[in-house]
Amino acid sequence: MNMTDGMRSAGPPRPAANGAAPLLQAIGVSRTFGRGDTAVHALRGANLAIAPGRLVALRGRSGSGKTTLLNLLGALDRPTEGRILFQNDDLTALSERSRNELRKRRMGLIFQSFALMPLMSALENVEFGLRIAGVPQREFRARAERALEYVGLKARMKHRPFELSGGEQQRVAIARAIAHEPALLLADELRPSSTAGWGCR
Repeated sequence: MNMTDGMRSAGPPRPAANGAAPLLQAIGVSRTFGRGDTAVHALRGANLAIAPGRLVALRGRSGSGKTTLLNLLGALDRPTEGRILFQNDDLTALSERSRNELRKRRMGLIFQSFALMPLMSALENVEFGLRIAGVPQREFRARAERALEYVGLKARMKHRPFELSGGEQQRVAIARAIAHEPALLLADELRPSSTAGWGCR
């Protein structure tokens, strides 16, 4: 993808090398905010195809449309033009309720702000995410502990956000996003320091 005043695609998405259907696909996606002379074209004709199991990084200067694209791919916003397909579901055609359910159960989102509950421990924050995702309550503790151990926070599970460093807070956000084993993980402005010491599966 080329980064200009808005994010543009270099061409149509290509299928995965092994011929498998993409996990996630954006087709001619544009997003415009406002109208007329004040319109801001944050994204123009973006095409993207991501195969299952792939790690993809978006790079570009501030204001190039990275967060806008992530919000569209994560079903948090709708494109002005184009289609987004996720596991054969057309996100642009789903109702708001269906988009919410899909996002809770099949996606993991990591926000710039972390969005942790300040009065909950790291463990409770991850368990809260599992509750939202519809995971059976009997599995909360084991899954939450496993996710926090995976990101290197085994010894900090009972600490609340204000007792953790910024990097540790983001690790809690990562643990919360992966604990329900989503098919897709989207991260906005992920800090390299937050992933030091643990790998990607």
